[in-house]
Amino acid sequence: MEVARVAEKNNITGFEFLSGIPGSVGGAVRMNAGAFKQSIGDKMENLTAMTGNGDLAARLPMHRAATLAGMAFSQAGLGLCHAMAHALGGMFHVAHGKLNAILLPSVVATNAHVAGHQYAELARAAGMGGSADTIAVRNLRNGLLRLRRELNLPETLAQAGVDPRAVWQNVERIVEATLSDPCSKDNPMEPEAFLVRRILEEVTGRV
Repeated sequence: MEVARVAEKNNITGFEFLSGIPGSVGGAVRMNAGAFKQSIGDKMENLTAMTGNGDLAARLPMHRAATLAGMAFSQAGLGLCHAMAHALGGMFHVAHGKLNAILLPSVVATNAHVAGHQYAELARAAGMGGSADTIAVRNLRNGLLRLRRELNLPETLAQAGVDPRAVWQNVERIVEATLSDPCSKDNPMEPEAFLVRRILEEVTGRV
């Protein structure tokens, strides 16, 4: 309960979710994370408790779900979202959860070319499925975008306080750090420099 109080007091509610969700998504897509896949649905159901209007006591299931996600991805691996968040966070000192919130929808869209069925299964586990995998993946991405808005988290690096000019001045370092990050090897498709740059184009924002 004390963790939840501190998070609320310091206006960082939602960061637990946005560190845990990419871990569950990445782990379940890279390898079968078993029952932990259901933690995606648990997070979606409990997310309203993490907003400003949420009941403090109801936030505890969210923290528990984030813990389960950590246990899952420690066994199944992570992926490109966390690799890019590590690279950007180390350079620009933005909270890891914020960076995950910014990156994950674009990473899902990128990986869907080879992991569409796995993403669709995650969408269905979260109650956002569709009649076809492509629809379920679209619903998953839209659901992540909606949750990010509800938590008042930044949509771009610029909104998180990063100067876009600094991103492009350091783009080669960011790409190199991302591709050398151990999390990259757990991505469902092998990350390449052009993919990292394309995601940066989507998430950097304007001056």
